[in-house]
Amino acid sequence: MVIRRVTLIDKQPVIQGFFSFLKSDLLDVLECLSNGEPWQDHMMGYELPEHSEEIEFKEGIMIFINTSSYNEIIMKNIDFYDCLKETCVEFIRDNPEQKDQVNLHIDKIKVVLNL
Repeated sequence: MVIRRVTLIDKQPVIQGFFSFLKSDLLDVLECLSNGEPWQDHMMGYELPEHSEEIEFKEGIMIFINTSSYNEIIMKNIDFYDCLKETCVEFIRDNPEQKDQVNLHIDKIKVVLNL
């Protein structure tokens, strides 16, 4: 397995892929994050600094995704939240009956991320 830290130049496609794939498990992800818990499935996930063994990871959210290679990206809380919120808007557009549940989680997540 190839492990690499993603540089600023090439991280955008990885981040877009992460949030695109996230839509299929969005409600589970929102529930975990609103409780301050890490989440992962067979190919991707995220963790908060308090759950990480990485010494240099003290703030933000680390996302990881394993497609053709393994990528880890540490995002600022506000950047992660903005991407997550955009993903939620798209999810609600396709699942309007989930709007209240998604918005409840998003409000809790804002507190968890200290925003």
